[in-house]
Amino acid sequence: MEDDAVAFADLSLPQRVFVAAVQNPTRGVAIVGLLAFAFSFYVAFWLVFPRIAALASVVGAVLVALVALVYLVSDRIAE
Repeated sequence: MEDDAVAFADLSLPQRVFVAAVQNPTRGVAIVGLLAFAFSFYVAFWLVFPRIAALASVVGAVLVALVALVYLVSDRIAE
């Protein structure tokens, strides 16, 4: 019988998150709580300062797009 152990580095990001949550459920619950707090803060920010929140959202979307572009370009260069 062969040992078909999978290396942690071979897992995708969602698989790594799942493994980490299974190994330490308290940390997983804390992360979910922090994400819920961040989302509620974001909604409150939109309700109180809609123009500033819109600007921050656009800047954030541009930054995420740049990071994704750099990731895709570096992934293609590495191949």
